[in-house]
Amino acid sequence: MGLTRIGEAKVDFDGHVVESATGRHAVEPKVIEVLRSLVDKAGEVVTRDELIEDVWDAKYGGDERLSRAISLLRRALGDDRGKHAHIETIPKQGYRLVARVERDASGTVEPQVGLPARSIAVLPFVDMSSGGNQQYLGDGIAEEIINALTKVTQLKVASRTSSFVFRGEDKDLREIGRSLNVAHVLEGSVRAQGDHIRITGQLIAADDGYHRWSETFKGSLADIFQLQDDIARSIVAELEILLELDGSAQLAERLTANREAYEYFLRGRSATYLQDGPETLPHAIDWLERAVAIDPEFAEACAFLSMAHFYTPEHRITPNWRDHHSAARRAAERAQRLAPDNPAVQVPRIYAAAVDRRIDRYIEVTQRCFDDSPRIPRAEYFHSVALAAIGLSEQSLRHLENAEREEPIAASGVTVIGHNHLALGDAKAAEAAYRRAFAMGYRPAAFQAAWAMMDDGRVEAARRYMRDHFDDFGEQVLRVLDFPFNRLLVERACIDKRRWAQILIAMVFRHRWMNSAAQSFSPLFGLCRYTGNPGLYLQLIRTKPIAYFAGTLTHIWEPGEESRRIRTHPDFPQLAEDIGLVRAWQVYGWPRQIQPKPGTDGSNLQFTCS
Repeated sequence: MGLTRIGEAKVDFDGHVVESATGRHAVEPKVIEVLRSLVDKAGEVVTRDELIEDVWDAKYGGDERLSRAISLLRRALGDDRGKHAHIETIPKQGYRLVARVERDASGTVEPQVGLPARSIAVLPFVDMSSGGNQQYLGDGIAEEIINALTKVTQLKVASRTSSFVFRGEDKDLREIGRSLNVAHVLEGSVRAQGDHIRITGQLIAADDGYHRWSETFKGSLADIFQLQDDIARSIVAELEILLELDGSAQLAERLTANREAYEYFLRGRSATYLQDGPETLPHAIDWLERAVAIDPEFAEACAFLSMAHFYTPEHRITPNWRDHHSAARRAAERAQRLAPDNPAVQVPRIYAAAVDRRIDRYIEVTQRCFDDSPRIPRAEYFHSVALAAIGLSEQSLRHLENAEREEPIAASGVTVIGHNHLALGDAKAAEAAYRRAFAMGYRPAAFQAAWAMMDDGRVEAARRYMRDHFDDFGEQVLRVLDFPFNRLLVERACIDKRRWAQILIAMVFRHRWMNSAAQSFSPLFGLCRYTGNPGLYLQLIRTKPIAYFAGTLTHIWEPGEESRRIRTHPDFPQLAEDIGLVRAWQVYGWPRQIQPKPGTDGSNLQFTCS
């Protein structure tokens, strides 16, 4: 096909190169073939099945590959955040190339990797201490340098989530640069002994792998923030011709004046990110409590302490789950008082609104986070979850795709992608997302993958998948039904939809989980849908506080009969009013299944549900 202009971008199909406003991009052969198929039918809808058959000829795994290819193409073609100016998504069908196409355009495109010059990734600094037990310090230094560099508005900085994926991997830095789409990679090491610390940093050019800068910084742990600022400033100095940076600004924030508090904070923050429950989160809480006890004015330590408490009931069985929620709320309020404008302290406020079961407050906070920090993909991720919770699935999916273009989304976020696809009627894309989330370690997603197969009409495939993965569903899901013959019971209720099995599960729910002392966690909600008792599900929403509340509401918008019966239940309108759904709809828009009655704004239960 040669050289083709698509919109303002030039595409060399033979050389597998795209040149756009975002730079030159080397594109994988299969990805360029997807674009070729769309160009061949420019202006027409090309179904997902057609594209998968044309490019991969695969029976399995094609949906995930196609979604990834579309995301890569949009990035290469230069689509702005939230604006699909080149490739349009047609819900439930496929994609359409909407940009103008000019074949055999003049000019040439060099077949080289296009990396935006003003871009950098910071890898976790390697722990070089004699005991090998201070990786938290290397992680903390790298994260604070990332935070410092994000203040440079002209510089694209890969997020912590993206960069830390490569921890401990023996990969060529050029390959890492290409993977993260950055022109520079910072790696380094840290060695602490007593009060002394030695930090070495190296700036590598991702196109050729050569060192652009290398320096060693020595000092005391009491000077850690100044050292981090010095490193960030030295990096920017190497790029200042491009950046035109005002060198007087301080880049690294001073989080605390106390060295011991900072060390406990680094340990606790690192453990909180892991979220694996039985061991890590209790340690995180202990370390962060120590940090706050030493420095009561340490706002970010309070924020992460709040998050660790909120996460704990979601990741481990504990009789003290209410105490964790109370402690989380106290820490969140304290962080807010200390630093109301710090983006880090907004995250606990999001979870506090979730535990209060107020989705209107939840989406207000996520909107503020997104407005204040539009360059931080995680802010957009939180807002996308809120949009999914109130039934605006198309908007949510668009935000999630934007966020994922900037950084890999956590497994829980990938499940929300699945929920949105399912709500939009694309069961195959939903299944691909759920399988991906399961492979990333979110075990309840195996349940959801089976249910997506059910919605797609593949009952026996769903049955086999559930049988094969029943033991993988995780401690909490299995604890939901600690009941004789629970495998058979779940299969009969969820797959075969036998009424006797659904009644038995509902009885277990009422006896074990509906009393006020029973712990609540998100997998309860997913399974409760399949009791055939929408009133029980609504009661669960009304009475059970969980940090992942917004994610549980996404089930309401799926097209299956179970979800429709929830939306049309007589108790649903009042619940929607009580938890703030109506107020959120009035501000952000109404989902297609819920509409205000003519001449009203939906107040006083004046809306219809379908």
